[in-house]
Amino acid sequence: MTRTVEISQDRWTAFLKMLNRLADGRPVRLEVARRELGDQEMGNLLPLVDVDFETKGSDRGALIIAVGSDRGELAHVIEKPRRMAIGLNDMNEPQWLAIDEQGEGTTIVHFEHLPALEQGYADSAAAP
Repeated sequence: MTRTVEISQDRWTAFLKMLNRLADGRPVRLEVARRELGDQEMGNLLPLVDVDFETKGSDRGALIIAVGSDRGELAHVIEKPRRMAIGLNDMNEPQWLAIDEQGEGTTIVHFEHLPALEQGYADSAAAP
């Protein structure tokens, strides 16, 4: 059974840093749901390079998901993320990361066989 844990915005940077350590180079499936064009699969079993919340510069406030491919690094930019949640199985292993963006879109990163989150981290991730 998967449970959903919302990540408070003030913890996005620290949470993504920890998640990047767990998921670096591991295969992910990237899906964009509920946009005007309908649901779209952006990548299937591509190695995750980075998920980064920009805090400075012209991209400030954007969330960037980078994956590797045979054509080099590909990036998906979420310009105005408003909510982030992670799905955890009974063993605290991340199953997916969902980012809601301003409007109706949601980007979902599906993980393949990630190790469990550190003990207690998932419970404290949503705390203010």
